[in-house]
Amino acid sequence: ACNYDPDTNIDNGSCTYADEGYDCEGNCISTNIDWIGDQDGNGYTSIDPATGDLYITIESFPNVGSAIITINGEEFPMEYTDWGTNAHWYYSMTTEPDSDYNWNVTVSNICAISQSYSDNFSTDCENIANGSSEDEGCGCGEPAALFGYDCDGNCILDENENGICDGDELEGCMDPVACNYDPNANIDNGSCIYVDLNLFNDTTLCSSEILELNIDGTYESYFWSNGSSESSIEIYNSGTYFVTINDEFGCQITDTFNVDFSPLPFIDLGDEFVLCSNSPIFFDISEDWESVLWVNNITNDTISEDYSVNIDQAGSYKIIVTDSFSCSGIDIIDIIEILDPIAFFEVNYLDNNLFTDNFSLNSDYFTWHIFSHNNSVIDTSINLSLKIELCENDTIMLVSYNECGSDTMIHINNPTYLTENDIQTLIYPNPFVDKIHIEKPYRYNHFAVQEINGRILQKGRVKEIINLDILSSGIYQLILFNENYQTIKKIIKK
Repeated sequence: ACNYDPDTNIDNGSCTYADEGYDCEGNCISTNIDWIGDQDGNGYTSIDPATGDLYITIESFPNVGSAIITINGEEFPMEYTDWGTNAHWYYSMTTEPDSDYNWNVTVSNICAISQSYSDNFSTDCENIANGSSEDEGCGCGEPAALFGYDCDGNCILDENENGICDGDELEGCMDPVACNYDPNANIDNGSCIYVDLNLFNDTTLCSSEILELNIDGTYESYFWSNGSSESSIEIYNSGTYFVTINDEFGCQITDTFNVDFSPLPFIDLGDEFVLCSNSPIFFDISEDWESVLWVNNITNDTISEDYSVNIDQAGSYKIIVTDSFSCSGIDIIDIIEILDPIAFFEVNYLDNNLFTDNFSLNSDYFTWHIFSHNNSVIDTSINLSLKIELCENDTIMLVSYNECGSDTMIHINNPTYLTENDIQTLIYPNPFVDKIHIEKPYRYNHFAVQEINGRILQKGRVKEIINLDILSSGIYQLILFNENYQTIKKIIKK
């Protein structure tokens, strides 16, 4: 008893006991159901050959508990057989033909963990579980009646009252002189074919197409002008063609027709075009075509349907022209964008030697023009290095070229005599945002910032940190100088 008292010597009838499956503290001590399924592998349903009843069987482990089966929403207790370590559950039921059964078995042991399994089966019209017999119209397993007849073979449909059961009516050509006369037909359907039938019309196609001709119906023989004996041919060339058809009754049909292939429109605008800044490329196509379509060759987006178009973006383009025969010709062009050239260079001097660093952008070739007080030099080097006597206000000019034009930068000389250390003045960061740092600023007195075309934008005294926040993003020249020499550096503002 849950209230057993070992010191008591008189039983007063007050003993209390735990519920089945529980201990005195209310904890479940029943054995769990660990498994449910088909132990012997012979399926869940079987038929008793003596009674014809259907059995649903299932096993569980361990051999404890009880089982409930739910069939189409209705619950029933299952019978039990001891299978040693496993429990064997079964339920016998009577089925109806052409019915569906959904079942679920739950094996439980009081408060312990239970297990469930669900399945379903159907009966056919012969009440066979998962059978395949169907009532097709004239009883279980019997085929449906033919059209117009009952299940006993009696005619029940003659809508036109012609004395022929609708199921026996056979449509066809009933004219004996027709090439497709059908002696078995009893209903004339107007399908008769006669010798004067024209099979094909004269045709004009584009040269890129193939003409495929097919003769409908089945005939005894075919003979085409190209020697083919098939019911269809493919035609690739212009010309006059004929076909002769013979049917099983000896009737013959011949048809002659012309085929013309129109050449595809030819269009050739060229292969590659150069697009310069602010200079869209103008194209004008002859209006001899029925239509013109401009298409982006990468995205297939339509650009224009006009004969004339301005294109202002680089890319690959497809031009499709269509003539009066609906034939189309195609040309593909590539438009390459070339940015305008930007001339930019830095200059240093050492012992009357002129050194240049060419930082020009988008340029294919260059010319240097040196206008000194007593001579003129023209050179096509990328970077120029030469010994020349320069005086104040002598001019150094760089011209940068590409297909889209040219750009010029001019530097007005102030003579300098620099040491090697002076040439290596460090300016950082470069590119910069608002401020730049000058290494050893004491070498110089003043600075100036100019555009690459020479226009001065800002000037002042040299300090270790120079604030250039008034400048817009771009490329500039920073000039550092004193009364004896100067240094020019390229700086880039982000």
